[in-house]
Amino acid sequence: MIQSKSQSCRGCIYNNRGDCWWFVEKNRGRPKSIPMDTYDKGCNQRVARVESIPYHPITARLIELFDGELI
Repeated sequence: MIQSKSQSCRGCIYNNRGDCWWFVEKNRGRPKSIPMDTYDKGCNQRVARVESIPYHPITARLIELFDGELI
């Protein structure tokens, strides 16, 4: 199994097109927009969409080459 290296908001289940469902606006029930400085770093509430994938040499090389997330 290959584990994701990155922890950004891109691979989080709460991320919805740049808005975060973890931080819902009070009295409105809508997600808040994720600040750009947080988007690349992620936060401590992050829950990954995919924790790991089965190992395959091509997949492992692509993730290593692009330092990518498993989305």
